[in-house]
Amino acid sequence: MAESAVSDQNPCRCPVCLDRLKDPVTTACGHSYCKSCIDDCWNEEDQKGVYSCPQCRETFSPRPVLKKNTVLAELVDKLKIAEIQEAFYESCLAGPGDVECDVCTEKKLRAVKFCLVCLVSFCEIHVQPHYKSAAFKKHDLVEASADLYKRICSQHDRLLDVFCHTDQKCICLLCTINEHKGHDTVSAAAERNEKQMTLDETRKKSQQQIQNTEKELQELKKAVVTHRNCAQEAVKHSEMVFRELLQSIERCRSEVIQLIRDQEKAAVSQADKVIKDLEQEVAEMRRGQAKLDQLSHEEDHVHFLQSYQTLDLAAVCKHLPSVTFSPNLSFEDPRFALSAQTQYVEQVLQLQMAEITRQETTVSFTWMNNDATSVGVGRKSFVTIDTGGEVAYENTMEEQGGAAYEYDGQQDKICPICMEEFIDEEKLPCDHGFCKDCLRQSVESMGAICPVCKKVFGKIVGDQPDGAMTYKYQSLSLPGFKGCGRIVIDYQIPTGTQSDKHPKPGRPFQGARRTAYLPDNKEGREVLVLLKRAFDQRLIFTVGISRTSGMDDCVIWNDIHHKTNVQGGAQNFGYPDDDYLKRVRDELKAKGIE
Repeated sequence: MAESAVSDQNPCRCPVCLDRLKDPVTTACGHSYCKSCIDDCWNEEDQKGVYSCPQCRETFSPRPVLKKNTVLAELVDKLKIAEIQEAFYESCLAGPGDVECDVCTEKKLRAVKFCLVCLVSFCEIHVQPHYKSAAFKKHDLVEASADLYKRICSQHDRLLDVFCHTDQKCICLLCTINEHKGHDTVSAAAERNEKQMTLDETRKKSQQQIQNTEKELQELKKAVVTHRNCAQEAVKHSEMVFRELLQSIERCRSEVIQLIRDQEKAAVSQADKVIKDLEQEVAEMRRGQAKLDQLSHEEDHVHFLQSYQTLDLAAVCKHLPSVTFSPNLSFEDPRFALSAQTQYVEQVLQLQMAEITRQETTVSFTWMNNDATSVGVGRKSFVTIDTGGEVAYENTMEEQGGAAYEYDGQQDKICPICMEEFIDEEKLPCDHGFCKDCLRQSVESMGAICPVCKKVFGKIVGDQPDGAMTYKYQSLSLPGFKGCGRIVIDYQIPTGTQSDKHPKPGRPFQGARRTAYLPDNKEGREVLVLLKRAFDQRLIFTVGISRTSGMDDCVIWNDIHHKTNVQGGAQNFGYPDDDYLKRVRDELKAKGIE
């Protein structure tokens, strides 16, 4: 019912897409639609074989042949022309800061030309006689500007077309008769030609100086590349040497450990043999000791004497060798040797590092700030690069008063924005550091984006004018997304005045109404939420020049692509487009919305 009401109120609007009719056709029941919209509706009813009007639900079978509604098409074309003319007229109205047309009597249009003969500002309409009439053929037209009053003599209201050398100022012809009588005067055109020659010569000198500096810059860049390559090769060679040194140390470690283990095995084997022999001797002596103990307690004197005569007292009381540790079991010598070798290696490495540090790379830059009045003043620069160690860049200044800055290669102490040492350093979550004031200025101009790695670290707010974003769900599917409906997004940005963030503050801008489409599935609904956040952060639209119509001061898209057509593929901003949802997610992520 809502769609029907909209259609009754505006016969030039399609009840399906709610936009102005495109290629209007009329059904047998008398209702009009865009040809593409009614075709989409009836394509979905092909399987049923019965086709209905989306408004009155009258059915048709077979599928009717649609014919173009010529009367409605002409009406739509006239409406388009009228809107374009009205928009053009509105865009030509003089706004704050514009020069008004001196001929317009009611609404003042914006002046585009100023006649140096008539001394009048003209709009695009009233300037036409100067282009078409022979009477104005000799009149000179220039761009209208609020500063043109400076070209009119305030005393005589005549054009300033004479230059007085005596007073170094522009005057009119009547001034030469009165106040500047007898002064050295020439025509403004002649003085312009003379000054133009001086200006051209200065421009040539400045251009030559720029070319020389760019040549030196290219040489410096090439030298830096060469130095980086040499440094990379040195790093690779150092890594190879230390890798070989570590491998050699590892082999030596294995050999020393194996040698110690072999010595340990030999010494332990020898000690085990001695221990076994001593244990046997002790066992035999204990057995003899037991016989002596038994005999000492014998009560029969005869038996005692007979047994005593058979005893071998020398075997029982034989002298056992003393047990001592062999010097071969000590590892003090290997430890001492390894300690001495370690100290030697450390001394050698320290000497080599001292030699490398002595030849470490130093970088020195010097810039000269020339006086603004001395355009094209020459300065000689030279670059000296020794790939074996030193790098130096110097400028010889031919004028005093130049400001110099030295960069000593300590990049971790230099702000990447101002290229000076940190003042109140502030680090971002990506670990890049900047001066606090430099970071503040960067955020004001670029938003909360790291100037080095471009990662978003805060909330980005754009310059989108005030407006509204609404959306609704329809059962009609989109090409490439069968089985689900579609989401219709409606953006409305009314006409207003540009703010300080826009290209032309204070001037009016033309509003816009845009319609976009998303598939009504899980991913499409997620993208809808992200687009709503982007709209709330004023990132969807901006004010500028339209790439399609060429119209200036109007609302345009702001780098977040939308599907403004149901079909036609990517080249026509429509479906099917399999990668669209991923692309728009990436575009939103780049603005910190994910």
